[in-house]
Amino acid sequence: LCPLIAPKGIPDSACAERMAGAVCRFIGSIQGQHTRWREELNAVEALGQSVGCFTGPVVQGTVLPALLHSMGSSPQVALAAGTAFVRYLRESRSAHLRVDMCNKLGREFCRSPLFSKRLLFCRLCVVVLEHFSRQFFRIVFADAVLELARDPVPMVRCRACALLPMLKRCLRLPTGDQTLLERVKTALDTLRQDKDRQVAAAVALADEGMREAGLRQGEKDPASEERLADEE
Repeated sequence: LCPLIAPKGIPDSACAERMAGAVCRFIGSIQGQHTRWREELNAVEALGQSVGCFTGPVVQGTVLPALLHSMGSSPQVALAAGTAFVRYLRESRSAHLRVDMCNKLGREFCRSPLFSKRLLFCRLCVVVLEHFSRQFFRIVFADAVLELARDPVPMVRCRACALLPMLKRCLRLPTGDQTLLERVKTALDTLRQDKDRQVAAAVALADEGMREAGLRQGEKDPASEERLADEE
């Protein structure tokens, strides 16, 4: 599949649309068949390698829904699908689509009754930070990260600990976002009282990360950050 829909292999948009449809239908046909997860992973990775090849309507109507469904599959498939999902959103010219789909991630994954989906959301927060500006992450994901710090599952709280220093780096300090900074500190104070050993270890790492975040607040290239924010 990968050579067929790789960027240089698509002669025109009509062919790209047919190929996207074929791959997404294939994904749909094998979802839920646990013995065929490798085939689903290959198809999802093929879509991930084809970011920028499809028109906006094809991405929104065909590719994103297929990837969203695959995010409920096996862990390997789910992470690959989620990563591709974020990359397609980053390439989208529609700011409304980006915000709407990220809010959908919050509703269906951060607040999912399945802890596996909440864990996936934590991992996707890191992917979002790799592809979007700090401003975007702060505005769209801050509340979700703080919610995860209160999750009933220790493993999720551990992942949330790692996200708190990342969130701090997204704040406009020292001149702005003081209220949000206090919420981050409060979340970490609450986690320090956690009785779970793994969470306690994660908090110790988060404390170190918070200190480093203060020292590295302006480390990201300002020109790159400004360009990302303008594009979003």
